[in-house]
Amino acid sequence: MPFRSAKDRVVLVAVEPTYASPPTMNAATAVLAMNATIRTAADQLAREIDRPHFGGDPFVLVGKRAELEFECDVIGSATVGNAAPLSAVYRGCGHAEVLTPSTSAQYSPVSQNQASVTIDFYWAGVRFRLLGARGSMAFETQIKQYAKARCRFVGLLTIPSDQNPPTGIDLSAFQTPPPVEEPTWTLTIGTYAAHATSFSLDQGGETPLIETSETRQVIWTDRKPSGSLVVVKNDALSTWNPWQLADQHSVVTITSTINGGAGKTTTITCRAQLGYPEPTDVEGVAALQIPFTCVPDLGDDEYSITFT
Repeated sequence: MPFRSAKDRVVLVAVEPTYASPPTMNAATAVLAMNATIRTAADQLAREIDRPHFGGDPFVLVGKRAELEFECDVIGSATVGNAAPLSAVYRGCGHAEVLTPSTSAQYSPVSQNQASVTIDFYWAGVRFRLLGARGSMAFETQIKQYAKARCRFVGLLTIPSDQNPPTGIDLSAFQTPPPVEEPTWTLTIGTYAAHATSFSLDQGGETPLIETSETRQVIWTDRKPSGSLVVVKNDALSTWNPWQLADQHSVVTITSTINGGAGKTTTITCRAQLGYPEPTDVEGVAALQIPFTCVPDLGDDEYSITFT
């Protein structure tokens, strides 16, 4: 059998009709993923046997699971108002999808009835299947880069098998995102237009595998979104003072918009409380690194991702 490249990787993701019941997995469910890595894991239940000699303890594996991580572009559908090509990924990461025809596709966090997904990860002729998978996302926007998200899924493990991905994989629905640069990116903190160089938002989801006598499920147990941004110091503190905002426990709206035109515009909005800034530099220029925590108002409204 010939060797295979470690870069031979394909990811399929589809929303499950019921938990851990796989839908049809085919070429149409492929997603444009980058730098995907798989980890199969289990806990060892050892039998610590008394004996007159040294040696390892026999064990059985329990809590069998798989963990998949990959990066993806943060970009919507070419047809405004249609579901993002990564719709199944967003939903599997605890988001509700709201589609407004010809206007927008919005993804916001939910605290109940989160979707689960089946994931098939093909690597060098081996198929790893994750059932009942749920995950969390971390978004990263940085000047002179593409906006990306890092996804981490946990799912029920099925034993890997020799299998190649389905034929006809077509990733043309996944648009090339606009680069993050001065003509395309704006970031406001309240009404203040910041000279930002980076913005990150981690969904902060906790999705452990829970097992009882009746079921095994990956469930959401918590979500605490937080992030940070780096802003070049451009104004006097008398104009905009982030220390004062932090000291007053003010809740502000952070809006990051990458404008690539119709179908390529992405807006992440956070309802945030700022921490104290930390002086830093950007290529020798004075800047502030500002941490923040996303706090809800009426519930499940601490952030949203909107494609227009």
